[in-house]
Amino acid sequence: MPPSAAKGLNLAVSDVCLLASALERFYAVNDEQPLRDYSRNALSRIWEGQRFSQRMTALLHTVVGGTPFERRVQLSELDRMFCSDTAAVSFAEAYVGRPFDGYPRGSRAIFV
Repeated sequence: MPPSAAKGLNLAVSDVCLLASALERFYAVNDEQPLRDYSRNALSRIWEGQRFSQRMTALLHTVVGGTPFERRVQLSELDRMFCSDTAAVSFAEAYVGRPFDGYPRGSRAIFV
């Protein structure tokens, strides 16, 4: 699934920040744990991005050969997002991403 809504760039930046932070901890205080956790943390964000991209694609693109039922479900989902504050907030949180606390010292917190 190709990343949607700039998730590819965001995930790349997230990887760089996670790795930079892990390397900083390793070389500053000889703490290997962030390097050990790097793949798990990076993959967690990547799968969140994949889930969001799949949902965004399914929501915004008509499926070739899709049934009228599938199209009505798609339209219902879009309608729910625009009519339900809870659904809109959930979508917005997935779009922006969770707070990222593994950024290098001196940079601002980012959401990915």
